[in-house]
Amino acid sequence: MAKKLEVIIKENINIGDIAKAIRQEGYKISNPVKIKGKIPLFAEGVLTQTLRSASRFSKLKDGWVKDEFLGIDWGPSSDKRMNWEDAEKHCANLGGRLPERFELASLIDDTKFKPAVDKDVFPDTVSDYYWSGTTYAYWTDGAWIVYFIDGYVYVDVKTYSYYVRPVRSSQ
Repeated sequence: MAKKLEVIIKENINIGDIAKAIRQEGYKISNPVKIKGKIPLFAEGVLTQTLRSASRFSKLKDGWVKDEFLGIDWGPSSDKRMNWEDAEKHCANLGGRLPERFELASLIDDTKFKPAVDKDVFPDTVSDYYWSGTTYAYWTDGAWIVYFIDGYVYVDVKTYSYYVRPVRSSQ
């Protein structure tokens, strides 16, 4: 019979420390328990399962896609490439902003290729580069981009032209 482990989580405790302690005791979390309605991300395989789950997304009446996991809405892919400055303006005109690097990269499904994204949820995704709103800290003339052919994340010059998928706070 498997040992049962009960953990009481208090405020200001590091979840990473809890996960490490649980693993050191030889436990694996096979059926994650929801905490305040959310599944703890340190549970084995849960983050990957959550990111790949189509149930994470729902279509909105205005054509945007609600992301339950991140609490944001994803707009339609641009139909043309544009430089980073124009990409910011494009997103603002749609009532959104450029997604941060990690937000955009969260759409990557590494079980898919050309594009590396769930086409049922995002059928308008072009197998190409997409701008993020995250400037590269070492070189501010550059910004992070996500390559939706294979899911790689790179940095490139803001004057180059790439596609855009805006985000906004969830409606």
